Amino acid sequence: MEQYERPEEPHTDAQMMRLGLDRMSPPFKIVHQYIMRNQAGLGGVCIWETRDEAQLSMIRVLWNSLPVTPRVSSVCKLVPRFLRVYFDVLLTNAPPECIEKVVPLLLQRFASLYPVDFFLNSVHTLIIDTLQAIFQQWPEFLMSLQREVVHAISTHLDVQGRLLVLHLCWIIGELLRPPCEADGRAGLAMFFEALETLAYQAISVIAQPALHGSGGAEVDGALNKSGGKGLERVHRFAAVGL
Repeated sequence: MEQYERPEEPHTDAQMMRLGLDRMSPPFKIVHQYIMRNQAGLGGVCIWETRDEAQLSMIRVLWNSLPVTPRVSSVCKLVPRFLRVYFDVLLTNAPPECIEKVVPLLLQRFASLYPVDFFLNSVHTLIIDTLQAIFQQWPEFLMSLQREVVHAISTHLDVQGRLLVLHLCWIIGELLRPPCEADGRAGLAMFFEALETLAYQAISVIAQPALHGSGGAEVDGALNKSGGKGLERVHRFAAVGL
């Protein structure tokens, strides 16, 4: 979403009606309460943890309906800088069990960010850099968080999420170690199945050039060069361990 100014609606109710939003619906009430939690002094449920699709869809509708004012633009430029400082301190000082809990949050929020182009680019880069730093320092998190990583691969196959999938393939291929335990081998098979499915989907897209845009071709080319190593290595580990 590019930066632009939009004239204000004369009435809030008219704007809600234009967007097809029902202010009395449970998702709207929960989202409104969450947004106004600091002003109202309320706690309530964290919508990012519940992962309720109706609430997340409501947030996306609200995001896309709001004008990007100069104030919003300035905040979008500052937030990535503060997040980088936060993650640098986290990686330096936080205990491993705390850092392990951050990984699922990063994977979840990759596709749930305020849709301003330069903000998305900055935060996506920051999330990917942080994930790589975490898994390089604690590669054992790949096995303890295998379900979260596999879920992220399967749910980020759109244009916006392909970059995350590409780097997760690289992380799996470079940092995953073949375990000796039976449970570990089962987890390894889960990675293999996820990457195998991803490879089949990429082949299907390439086989239909009429539906394949130039942007997707660039990412698929990078996937063949980098993420392909992940598939090859996990395949080799699975052949040894299963």
